[in-house]
Amino acid sequence: MFDRLGELAKEHADLERMFFQLTQGQYAGAPGMAPQGPPPGYPPQPQYQGPPPPSREAPQATTAPQPVPRFPGFTGPDGQWNQWDMDPRWFAPHMAYTMSKYGMSMIVLGLSEELKQFRIAANALWPRTIIATAAVQNVLGGDFLMQRSRTVDIVADAAYYILQKPSFETTGNFFIDEDVLKTEGITEFGQYAINPDQKLMNDLFL
Repeated sequence: MFDRLGELAKEHADLERMFFQLTQGQYAGAPGMAPQGPPPGYPPQPQYQGPPPPSREAPQATTAPQPVPRFPGFTGPDGQWNQWDMDPRWFAPHMAYTMSKYGMSMIVLGLSEELKQFRIAANALWPRTIIATAAVQNVLGGDFLMQRSRTVDIVADAAYYILQKPSFETTGNFFIDEDVLKTEGITEFGQYAINPDQKLMNDLFL
């Protein structure tokens, strides 16, 4: 058994080494692979052009400060990353859970940057409200919270629209389901409520 485990470990290491060489464009052992660059016929890679030029329009006066994201990654419907929120109040009640969410956000940022050369997107999708899942029913809040939740359909619909966008243009984002649908012209969300007569509960981190 231990000999077989050793063989599996070696095979795993060999695969990791091959993948690293492939992603660096240095592996010439696989059929059809060039020593440098992508395979023949691979679509040209977009070049980063930097941020768009500033608007020439006169600045508009504001009467109130812009809201600061309460959790890493949110600035509004555009889904662009903004900053970490290290307020201890997010950690004290549920430290392990918060750490897992921060970890997920870091994975999105890392994968989007690592895979953009292959036109593979990595995005996060967050619910605006509590979603009616087995965890909510059995662990978090039972029928009380379920009646104040939305169905999983709203997340599925938002994911559908995200997946329609070009992967090389839409990556590294932290989308919110409701905001995604609003950008697609959907403004009525009553059909997603478990109980339209009950006030919806916002997601924990929004």
